[in-house]
Order: sequence, then structure tokens, then C-alpha cells
Amino acid sequence: MQTINQALESLQAVTNPARVQLPEALKEVSPDVIQATRNLNILSAEYVAITGWHGIGGVALMQNDLLTQSIDELLNRINTANTADPNAGWPEAQNSVPELRMRLIHAIIEARARTISPAVTLPQPEFSQLVNGAPAGWEITEHQLLTLTAEEILQFIRSRQATNPTRYLGLGLLTAPQIELARADARDRLSARSQGLEQMETFLKTQIEIATKATSTEREQNLGAAENLLRREANGTLINGTNIVYDNRLDYADGALVGGDMNYTEAERTLNLPRGYYELLDVLFDYKTQTQLPRDEYFRTLHRVLPPNQLAQDLSDALMLGTGTDIDLTLAQMRLRMDPADGRLDPYQLGRAFRRISYEVGQWALAI
Repeated sequence: MQTINQALESLQAVTNPARVQLPEALKEVSPDVIQATRNLNILSAEYVAITGWHGIGGVALMQNDLLTQSIDELLNRINTANTADPNAGWPEAQNSVPELRMRLIHAIIEARARTISPAVTLPQPEFSQLVNGAPAGWEITEHQLLTLTAEEILQFIRSRQATNPTRYLGLGLLTAPQIELARADARDRLSARSQGLEQMETFLKTQIEIATKATSTEREQNLGAAENLLRREANGTLINGTNIVYDNRLDYADGALVGGDMNYTEAERTLNLPRGYYELLDVLFDYKTQTQLPRDEYFRTLHRVLPPNQLAQDLSDALMLGTGTDIDLTLAQMRLRMDPADGRLDPYQLGRAFRRISYEVGQWALAI
């Protein structure tokens, strides 16, 4: 049985991305585009790396293998390659490491995407001329292709040509129709990765459905919570939540006890835990506003799935806080490190921690 921690990095389609007034002042201000663009690079890089191990130790690790073989079989082949060459793959003892399993999931999503759209592997020449590094290209990012108009991109490359003519020597300007071809490729590439993600998400749901048959009610509840967490991680909700946590750090890392706070339910007040614990559970699982289960019932499940000591340990490990299972110390360190004056903890690091928690929760839910 495939473990539920074969979770998916989020790729979100962009509908109305934020745009700045002057292209030269462009900033990565749209979190969904940032995450999707980052994943475009990650997916491709992991695919190239893993298929690069093809043939080492006699194993087959090409696109068709990623599309047709089971996760366990692919892991076995990666382990075999590592035995033959320590610089390839990883040993069997590390197969349960979430970050390594994610590398394989990324490669599989990319393999699926490459069957969906030719733009993923063979983009238009205009796309390559815009995104390639100098001196072969104008070094426009896929984020910019997704968020700027053709005229804004043309203004951008004219500005680059004027300010650094040596770097871009010999590169011709593209016409607006040519830039539109490149922009269409960028959209197709993002759409293909998104469809690859959806296919893997369907696979994940199928595995969860199989795993939940003939199980106890409690185990079904655990799996349901884990599925919800993985879905939120896959669709980008957790990543977007990291900015909310960072911007409202005094709330999400609050160490005050909630025993007398009527904003919390009876079950929550009875445990009288630090406020930050409940708020972090909410940003992970959205348990306060979901309508499928009574809030108290769902909270009891989440408290079993991710109790304060385990949440503290997971955050301590992922963020290198050194606070162990102490939720009070963990929240205190998070408050300190998220303070802009300290600067040791930012939304990106929180995102990595949340992803790790989702993998650990899923693995625990299937193991019991």
C-alpha cells in the first residue's frame, strides 16, 4: 500500500494575477504565481535528475517508467541505482524520508505533464528566446510571461537592452504577436503541470479510499483529517496560509491559555491549551469554519491526530527551534523568530514546515 505521505506540491492556475505599474519595478507579489512558477522549476529539475539515473545499475527510469510503474517499484529502482553509484538516488533506508519521496512525486507529475502538452518539452522558439539566460535570451521569467502583457514585456526588454547592451548583444526585439506565442506557451506549461497534479491527486484519493475500507471509525476520522490536510497542501492553501501566520504572528504563536476565552468551544476550553495551538490547527485543517462535521467533534479528531507535543516536535524539527515537544517554548521561539527585527523565520520556512507536517500526519494516519 502506498503511504499517504506521497503528497503533492501545489500548482495553482493564475486567473487575475497582481501586476505592477512599471515592468522594471516588477515584484513577485502574487503568492499563487510565485508558488506555481517555483514548482515549474522544481518539477522539471527533479524529472531531469531522476531520469538521469536511467541505466545506472541496469535500472529503467525513463518517462514511460514514471508513467507506468508503481511508486514502490520506482523506489526500488532508485535504490538499485544508488547501490551501483552512491551519487545516484538514495538507499532503501531513506525511502520513508518525505522530501525524497516528494522528489519522485515531482518527477511523476512532470512525466504526466510532458504527455499532456508539447510546450513542456518543446516550447516555441519565441518562448526560449525570452526565458533563456543571456546571451541567448532576455531572461524573462515564466512569472512575468504569466503576469505581464505583451506590450509590458516588450517595454521590459527594451529597457534591458538600453541599460545593459553588452549583455544582450545580438538579441533582436520580438514583436507583440511573437511575445503572445511565448505567453501562450507559459500558460500551456502551467496548465499541463496542473493537470498532472490533478491526476496524482485522483490517485491519492483512490489510495485513501482503499485504505479506509473495513477500518474503525476512529481510523477513518484520522484518515479523513490527513486527506483534508494533504488536499489543502496540494491546492496551495497551506502555502498561502504561511503569509497569514507570518502577518498575524502574535495570534498564531500566542502562548495564552484559552480556558476562559468564550471564542473557543467547550471541548477546546476544557483542554485549556495555548491559543497558538488552536490557531495553527485551524490554519492547517480549517477546522473552525468547515461545515462537514461539528467543530468540537472535528477538533477532538485533530487533537488525536496532531496533539500539542507532536505539533511542537514537528515544528521544532522543521524549523530547527531546539524546543522539542514543549508547545509553550515552541510558540515562544516562533514569536521571537518571526519578529522582523530577528528575521530568522519567514513564510517560506513556514511553508516547508507545514508540508513536512502534512507528510508526517499522513504517514501516522495510515500506520496506526
